[in-house]
Amino acid sequence: MFIRGKVLKVGDHTDTDIIIPARYLVTTDAKELGKNVFEPLKKQFEPGDIVVAGDNFGCGSSREHAPLAIKGRGLPLVIARSFARIFYRNAINIGLPILELENTDEISEGDILEVNLDEGIVKNASQNKTYKAQKFPEFMAEIVKSGGLINYIKSEFCIENAKFARRIPLGLRLWRGHLRYSAADGHRHSGAGGINPASHGISGRSGPKGGFCSTKSGLKRGK
Repeated sequence: MFIRGKVLKVGDHTDTDIIIPARYLVTTDAKELGKNVFEPLKKQFEPGDIVVAGDNFGCGSSREHAPLAIKGRGLPLVIARSFARIFYRNAINIGLPILELENTDEISEGDILEVNLDEGIVKNASQNKTYKAQKFPEFMAEIVKSGGLINYIKSEFCIENAKFARRIPLGLRLWRGHLRYSAADGHRHSGAGGINPASHGISGRSGPKGGFCSTKSGLKRGK
């Protein structure tokens, strides 16, 4: 994953009240929160800018509003010397890319950064310097790439169901939460009519909205 953007520089111990003041915590809508992100700093920035901070970025509230506000404003990445533990966790949970980099004091407001998240490489194109950041473990990187923990779990669920689908006899389909059989004569019979889902070890309630995620291998998502 590659990100390029202009630096928005903030200092040490930038807390959640600076990221998003408490008076705006009346919604969890990321775009609404993003309208007031970093309001106390009185700085000019735009979507696509990369936040660069010092130590202990995101200290303060344990709620997810702070990383949501950053993501909702279209700021694609936060690089800091260190992060408050709860912000670090919340950022991963909502799919906001973050990197720990020891040399953030060498990066200036307005510099152009080119970042390879997969390799943890940060190139300062304005100063012609390259740094090695602490990259995520693979499973955490996958969560961020998926857009957050919920999307990651959903995608993993779909993968597992796709694997399961390949073990189901051809002609069996899951539709509207019930196992159905397409007979050779073209007639459809519900799970209650001759084919018992339980006898195949399959629950008609599997998956989001009562169906499997994938439409492959004869399985269709329920509505």
